[in-house]
Amino acid sequence: LALNWCYNLVTRYRKNVCYVSMEMPYQQVRRIIYVIHSANKKWKELGYKPLDYRKVRDGQLSEEEEALYAMVLKDFNENPEHCRFEVWSPDDDVTIDDIRVDTELKHKEMEVGLLVLDHGGLIAPKKRSRDYVIELNAIVRDAKKLALHFNGGEGIATLLLFQLNRQGKDDADKNEGRYKIKSLAYANEAEKSADYITTTYLNEDHRRNGTTVICNLKNRDNP
Repeated sequence: LALNWCYNLVTRYRKNVCYVSMEMPYQQVRRIIYVIHSANKKWKELGYKPLDYRKVRDGQLSEEEEALYAMVLKDFNENPEHCRFEVWSPDDDVTIDDIRVDTELKHKEMEVGLLVLDHGGLIAPKKRSRDYVIELNAIVRDAKKLALHFNGGEGIATLLLFQLNRQGKDDADKNEGRYKIKSLAYANEAEKSADYITTTYLNEDHRRNGTTVICNLKNRDNP
């Protein structure tokens, strides 16, 4: 879902995006965004079907699919109507301060419209604590400060991905995919600091139907 946000901003809404991936390597993030682009209607109008991610990953594309993939890469990266999608996959632990410095440097080259942090549980705390919950909540607070005070107070839209706990998943299974805020793993600070909290739910039935359940658990200044 986060990469769909990125894709639409880059290709439709003319915003540059910085994606910080602590879990997926650079190549994986780029492959996913390219496969998303292969489903663009422009390729369908030329008679092509969207690419299969696994076939791209495993080098099993047919000649026709290879030709489409080459066009997809060129169009995504060179189309003058597209903005930039920058991926940083750090090779060491990074804090929110490290991310702020890197993103502000990129902001001097291109105006960054969205910063994605993937994910909160893998960002290093500025101060170590014996209590994991305290560390995690500090990361959420620091992410909010980054969003508010980025580039000398200009601010930046920041999407902090977060894991849901197993009990929350079990409850959502029983409630048509609807999570509760308490399902956020170890992070009660998110309820205070976040402007919006959304959840996504997918089970086998939804996978077969091509659907998912998206819930909005918090919307600051709105119901």
